[in-house]
Amino acid sequence: MKNNKTIKEMCFDGRMEERIKKTFNSEGCIICSLLRDDEFELLCKWVGNREKEEFKQRLLITKGFCNHHFFNLEKLCDPLGLTQLEKLLLQEFLREAERTDKEKTEWLIAYRQQQYNLSDKNICPICEVLSRNESEYIRHLTNFLKDRNNMKLYHNSGGLCTPHFIKIYSFLEDKDIKDKLFDIQKRHIRILLEALSGFVNKKDARWKRTEDENKSYIRGLLKLSGREGTKWR
Repeated sequence: MKNNKTIKEMCFDGRMEERIKKTFNSEGCIICSLLRDDEFELLCKWVGNREKEEFKQRLLITKGFCNHHFFNLEKLCDPLGLTQLEKLLLQEFLREAERTDKEKTEWLIAYRQQQYNLSDKNICPICEVLSRNESEYIRHLTNFLKDRNNMKLYHNSGGLCTPHFIKIYSFLEDKDIKDKLFDIQKRHIRILLEALSGFVNKKDARWKRTEDENKSYIRGLLKLSGREGTKWR
């Protein structure tokens, strides 16, 4: 990840706490913000190393990326680079199709299951790393919030999207911290609802919406579902 350090190394040297505190200034979910940065770095890494043999072999093992990350790669990759990846995977599809001893339907079902696993079971090489990072972030944030001063900072932050709130709430054991987190989540939602109401009530051209109200519909989407690609499990 950043500066070639692993998540655990960043936890050890204090950089993880620094990263978490920085996300408190963002309007959205703390975990989503951290994962969004990681996701962009991983996508760039694949774009920059797509011609290296180790990356090619990794891609052949997984049979590609999940649908979400394939389309995100398209946004970053030049047409030539994307074509190289597509050619590699389609050639492998043909090689397997021509040498399989299985009945065609059986082989296609197995291939479909592999594609399903890319997303649902995090076999996608980008999803795999993000899933591990997410677990580390959740573990570290729960420890971070045990400190009363950190909880105060969290109180005034963008909080958590619903999927990550549920994951962290389920991970916590201390009842007092769980109760505080639950109350803060409700407070954040009430504040968001005020902005959403302002957006709806000021649909008439005579009323000027505030900046907060103008962004509220996006914030509502992110609060409900998390960043694009967020998984509930």
